[in-house]
Amino acid sequence: MKKLIKFNQTHVKKNNDTCEVIEYLFNQPNIGIALATINGRYPAEQDKKVVNSACDLIYFVLEGRGTVHTKDGSFSLAKNDALFLACEEWYWVNGDNLEILVISAPEWSVDQYKEF
Repeated sequence: MKKLIKFNQTHVKKNNDTCEVIEYLFNQPNIGIALATINGRYPAEQDKKVVNSACDLIYFVLEGRGTVHTKDGSFSLAKNDALFLACEEWYWVNGDNLEILVISAPEWSVDQYKEF
């Protein structure tokens, strides 16, 4: 089990032109953590949404501003705000240099993530 992950051990993924994610892979099945930066719409295509079929997410805002749109409404986010996104809840994000700590339970994996 990893106890410490240094920044140079992270995995950086550029999802598209508007979203970059830095993954801290502790390989713990019950929880995951990442740092995401969103500047613009995510997903970038105007008619698309995303959903996670296996994990709940908490977005904690470190910097910037943004709005997360869900079936339950639109939520404006600013520094030190937190938002819970339940498993199977679709959403899309408009970010203005939005930097968020993303906590997932269980650990996030690409096979349970879908854009539609």
